[in-house]
Amino acid sequence: VPAPDSQALPASMSAALATCSRAIVAAFSARALELRQAQDARSQLAYALASPMDLFIDPERMSADEQQRVTKERDSEARAALLRAAALAPDDPDVLWLVASQCGGGGECLAVQQALLAAEPANAAVWLREMGWARMRGDPAASQTAFQHAAAASGYDTHRSATDAMMRH
Repeated sequence: VPAPDSQALPASMSAALATCSRAIVAAFSARALELRQAQDARSQLAYALASPMDLFIDPERMSADEQQRVTKERDSEARAALLRAAALAPDDPDVLWLVASQCGGGGECLAVQQALLAAEPANAAVWLREMGWARMRGDPAASQTAFQHAAAASGYDTHRSATDAMMRH
């Protein structure tokens, strides 16, 4: 069912939807800020995945440069939370999987990716991820090695339940 066109709604309904939307964003952001204060890996991960939205920012009234700056700030904050999570739980495969999956490139992320490979050497899903990371690094030899490890792996775990649990948190 398509979403109703806000132009076709009565003014009172549009106002109610706008109020509801602001309340949802406010509640989501408040919870994200609570998570940022908690100093455990799972809270830091949940915070990174739920980076709060500034209620006073109106993207429609911002220049493209301002929007890019705000996006970079949020991405930087999320990345810092991811790296805090990995530092808080360096031996937790679920945490390492989620951090490595979300972190992207760069030296700090490479260290997390390597920790994940060491933590789960028999997980084909981890080695398939490494193939992608190796391609992004421009390292065909590492990609080939990852392929060989994936083919020889005895299991396949994408940590889906951990991702779902993190979002519920």
